Amino acid sequence: MNSRLVVVIKRYNLDLLLAFAVLFFYYNLYQYLNLGPCSVHTWRQADSASFALSYYNQESIFLLKPQILNQESIDGKAVSEFPIIYYFVSLLFKIFGPQDGIFRLFSFGLFCIGLIYFKKTILLWTSDYLLSSLFAIVPLLSPLLVFYSFGFIPNTSALAVSLIAGYYSMSYLQHKKEKDLFWGLAFWTLAGLIKITTLIGFLPFYFFWFWEATKENSSSRFFNKPRLMLVYMSMVVIISLCWVIFAKNYNRINNSSFFLMDIKPYWRTPQNEIDYIWYRFETEWVHVVFHPLMFKFYYGLIALVVLFSYKISAYARFYFIVLLILTGLVIILWFNQIIVHDYYIIDWFPFFFFVLLAAASIISKLKLNKFAYVLLLYVMVINVHHAKKVILDRYDINHPDRAYLNQSFYKKQELQKYMNEIGLTREKKVISIPDKSPNITLYFLNRKGWTNINIGESNIGTNIVKLKNLGAEYLVISNQSVMTDISLKPLLINKIGEFDGSISFYKL
Repeated sequence: MNSRLVVVIKRYNLDLLLAFAVLFFYYNLYQYLNLGPCSVHTWRQADSASFALSYYNQESIFLLKPQILNQESIDGKAVSEFPIIYYFVSLLFKIFGPQDGIFRLFSFGLFCIGLIYFKKTILLWTSDYLLSSLFAIVPLLSPLLVFYSFGFIPNTSALAVSLIAGYYSMSYLQHKKEKDLFWGLAFWTLAGLIKITTLIGFLPFYFFWFWEATKENSSSRFFNKPRLMLVYMSMVVIISLCWVIFAKNYNRINNSSFFLMDIKPYWRTPQNEIDYIWYRFETEWVHVVFHPLMFKFYYGLIALVVLFSYKISAYARFYFIVLLILTGLVIILWFNQIIVHDYYIIDWFPFFFFVLLAAASIISKLKLNKFAYVLLLYVMVINVHHAKKVILDRYDINHPDRAYLNQSFYKKQELQKYMNEIGLTREKKVISIPDKSPNITLYFLNRKGWTNINIGESNIGTNIVKLKNLGAEYLVISNQSVMTDISLKPLLINKIGEFDGSISFYKL
């Protein structure tokens, strides 16, 4: 191959970009580009999408006043993670319009950027370009990571930012350049704000400072200006904790209770729920993370790192042990939350990435590169077919987590145009039933209002009358099953329209 072409490919990571594009089309993701929140965890997807859409709808955007469409809290004010992702996406909406594809592409693109930086991190530890590229592609063979990175929930975005931070931190330890240090700390801060559990990738650096402080020979230390360094690194943790305090207070003063801001540990989980979680792991989630063959390959890499740990630095061994412990703590502290939220598994992935990193270094030092290429390529081919099957299943219109929602909602643009035509404009507030979530149907309607989570599922009519005093003007019914509630009948006199033969609109 022409040497100049090779240089260009390596410089701009064209091999990875090509691989990302091939997988994007192989998984048929382009078909779902403008599909709104759907399938597994539509509830949380719609919450995230609602934040971005609410920023877009505001004439004056202020980052620290996030809102959702559900009006249970004061003016819909609510918060979970630091809303920088939603804020930035809303700015893109201002340019390109509020298209779901903008959000999906931004999230997926950010994750791919994180993988490029992960490859760069591997190249700090080994000169094997091919192995670094293959290991950087492996995460996109996980149906779990692909599904959520091509979506609205920010866990993969936080993971991507932590991979960027990890590169700069490792680069600083190797080259001692202060700009790498500050970029690393900046990205770690951002990652921690988006998802505080991603700091399990940062804390080993932090704890390593204390380990170094015990050394008598200061010339062998990794960190220059150790006291100042402690202040800098402490700020990462302090800023993240300050955000948690701010978020809790913001939700409290605005009467918002939709988002988890506390731990849900193993020891508070009833035994029947523990059994159910393990059952879902064994029968469902293990296949969503990777193909079983990839797990075997990964366990082999862990064994390799443990058996040949003397081939990596003392710092790397320290990082491996501390990260393993911290990953275990994350699992224990948020164990109960996993019961219906497989995206919490994403928070365990920093350890997965470090195993790949350490294994790449050891493979190169043991000169097992060619064997690793062949074995890894074989496993990747098997896994990519498995990943496509799982991803297509999740997006399938008959998937139980997608089929329960009235499919007419996915004609979002036509639906919103129709509502404007019948006078139900964006400033009008609605009650949308049936909907057990805070924001799913409200997001597709792009209207502020309330759902069954606010009014319950029995004696609905009486509770709707109460919401009229809070500004509810219209009732939206998307499933005729609710008509069995006799308390609704007095409210169904003034029907003003019907969309697609399945979504009815009533003036209250």
